[in-house]
Amino acid sequence: MPILALHLQDGFDDDEVVVSIDGDIFRRLEHVTTRLLLGYAETLDLDVPSPTCRLEVDLPRRGLRAGVDVAAPAHVGAGVESGHLTLLVHDEPFGYA
Repeated sequence: MPILALHLQDGFDDDEVVVSIDGDIFRRLEHVTTRLLLGYAETLDLDVPSPTCRLEVDLPRRGLRAGVDVAAPAHVGAGVESGHLTLLVHDEPFGYA
């Protein structure tokens, strides 16, 4: 199965995070908080069912949701800034301090 690396980065503060692949809930996380010195909260390696899929990240308590069509393998950064959840797709891994 292709691997999709989801990097939960800046702006998470004791959040519930729901990750969906092609409309199906794939993972649910509680108490996700960004480590300020490192600039990320969590990295998830997701075994996706096909090389292309729709990835959605939902922060239900904040009413934020974002989605992106992606071709695995890929690295997707998710971050919250100015009240918006954004997803950025990269071919290479993200670097952290």
